[in-house]
Amino acid sequence: MIGAFFTAAVARLAPIVGAAWGKIVFAGGIALALLGVYAVIRKGGRDGERADALGKSLDTLKEMQDANAAGPHTAGDVDGRLQQHTF
Repeated sequence: MIGAFFTAAVARLAPIVGAAWGKIVFAGGIALALLGVYAVIRKGGRDGERADALGKSLDTLKEMQDANAAGPHTAGDVDGRLQQHTF
């Protein structure tokens, strides 16, 4: 089914591609398709970078929350732990 559709499409495009302007249109279509593929790849890369940055931010937030829950709560406690090197 797909092979028949492709054959029919090529048969219709053959006379158009034979003309000089047809070659220009055909090349423009190919260039536009490649540009679309390039845009999709770039967007995927940006999404990956965003996901990595979000993951790092969430890890940092979790570390901060863990430190806040387990750590000292007064200035004297902080000073004492800094002096004892147990911070």
